[in-house]
Amino acid sequence: MHDRNPRLQGRHGLPACGPVNAGPGLGGTGLVADDLYLMAHHETSGKPFLQPRPLGIGLAGALLAELMLGGHVVTGSDSTVAAGPTLPGDDLARQVRNQIAGEPEQHLLLEWLLFLGQSVTGGVGRRLERAGYLIPAGRLAPRWVPADPDWAFAPLLRARPATDPARTLTAHAFRCPELR
Repeated sequence: MHDRNPRLQGRHGLPACGPVNAGPGLGGTGLVADDLYLMAHHETSGKPFLQPRPLGIGLAGALLAELMLGGHVVTGSDSTVAAGPTLPGDDLARQVRNQIAGEPEQHLLLEWLLFLGQSVTGGVGRRLERAGYLIPAGRLAPRWVPADPDWAFAPLLRARPATDPARTLTAHAFRCPELR
């Protein structure tokens, strides 16, 4: 596998992990839901490996995890979700955070997963399209195919070390080796 975009080459011609949103490539966007979306779809055809409901709930959980990791939403000891004090820079994440903030009462995490799971797949797909990872395909239903099969397969390679029982899991376990 190699990065076909010369401006994204790192040292020794290897793909640059680089800063998040430096452009499409093997380093990924750095966003949990984006990687999950790519892992849950075929790397060349773009067809999902999962049915819509479990895929949507998984992506909703990943998006909420992004928001929680950034301090943009918080969960209470009773599993309720509330908006945090800061706004995320990403349009999709900001939209979800504002939706949570706009509710007159707090809702349970499970309720947010089920609610967001109904529509989040398209939002994550559009975010990946804007980042250059997906291109539109088909005329009737919104569907995307990976712009590069290597880029679509890379999240699996980045996640694989996390399954190694000898590796200590840390919050920064998925950083690029060049950045450690």
